[in-house]
Amino acid sequence: MAAHFSFMNGASCVILIDGGPVSWRLDFCKSKMPKLETLNYTSLPCGQTVTAELKDMNHSGSDVAVECVAGEYTKGWAHYFEMMLGMETDTSEIVNEMLTSVKNFGRCGITGVYVRFTNHFNIGTLMERGIRLIGNGQAPVHLYWEKLLEMIQKNEIDPLVMVTHRCLMEEMDLVYQKFDARADKMQKVFVQTKFSDPPCRGGPQVTSYSA
Repeated sequence: MAAHFSFMNGASCVILIDGGPVSWRLDFCKSKMPKLETLNYTSLPCGQTVTAELKDMNHSGSDVAVECVAGEYTKGWAHYFEMMLGMETDTSEIVNEMLTSVKNFGRCGITGVYVRFTNHFNIGTLMERGIRLIGNGQAPVHLYWEKLLEMIQKNEIDPLVMVTHRCLMEEMDLVYQKFDARADKMQKVFVQTKFSDPPCRGGPQVTSYSA
């Protein structure tokens, strides 16, 4: 949805970055938005960084970068051990990639979950290059829900593009295990209760994991 709203707000090019065991999400999103460009960071040649690859793809860098991951996912050993030892609660790696990837005076926004403290934050790039960094808030639904509901009612946006599964409330313990393991290509889940309407056209059918 972040990519979808980027296009809606005038972006001429949107690059989605992902990798590791969930790199399948790149193809999933590409199938929903063919004009989306993707970058699998785990398939980069040895020595090639995300920042260098982005600047090759988009000349001198992007105007805007949005972090939609979280501070708990480390990429290098330094942050891995520092988090294990309680020396930091969040890694700064993804934020630093944003800061070094955007153009001078670019904008960066943090959407993923960050708890408290981080080490090795590239404050020099932030200051020297005049980059604006902002926290986008932890799901500020109260600020946007009326506008989003209106857009859904007018068929301007379709939330179903990100929903991959419809599961039963009674099986949430099993569903969470699947989700935590990134199994069955589970992305977003609609939880069906006894009060739920039947699946709508285009929505996923019920998947049961109790058998």
